[in-house]
Amino acid sequence: MKRAKASEIMSSPVIHIRAERPITYAARLMRDRRISGLPVVDADGHLVGVITEGDILAREAVVGGGSALSYTKSGDTPAPRIMATKVGDVMTRNVIVEKPSTPAREIARVMLRHRINRVPIVSDDCVIGIVTRSDIVGLFERPARAVLADVQSLLRDELRINPDSLDIVVRDGVVTILGQTADPGDVSLIEMYVRELDGVTGVDTSGLREPKPEKAPA
Repeated sequence: MKRAKASEIMSSPVIHIRAERPITYAARLMRDRRISGLPVVDADGHLVGVITEGDILAREAVVGGGSALSYTKSGDTPAPRIMATKVGDVMTRNVIVEKPSTPAREIARVMLRHRINRVPIVSDDCVIGIVTRSDIVGLFERPARAVLADVQSLLRDELRINPDSLDIVVRDGVVTILGQTADPGDVSLIEMYVRELDGVTGVDTSGLREPKPEKAPA
């Protein structure tokens, strides 16, 4: 059974920028490449921060408000400073990163938990890719036949249930399973495992029955 990892859905190579570059250059690069954020790396390619459209907008909002000061970020906390002109002045320094082997679903949970739109993928302290929310959403565009194959593989290889003994239908990401299982407790187990498959948006086991427990002898 296949569960997508970061290395399989990330964009690579990554468009990045150096901290000493002007903010105007970062803005132009984002506009031209139609992206909303850039990893910031040092001379050795090591990740030192991330700059996003939000960082640039926040800088402009301060300047546009008539203040003679802009700010730089210390961690995630804005702090007064002289007019910010370089990427390093406004970038976010405490960046959440993941490994190439991290499951895509775990990255989705990280994005939701921290309210972020992108996660750099790092190997040996160097950025090798980036996963965005659109990459995660793309997992739900998988063909029904691919999801069905994963469900069958899951039942056969991990739960030791013969998929040929059940009727399985996949439509619009919803997996409907009909029939009868061999052992009590299989229904909840099947629902829990199938729900974790890439491309599955829902599981319907209302037509799946379990064997009735045998009565103890009197």
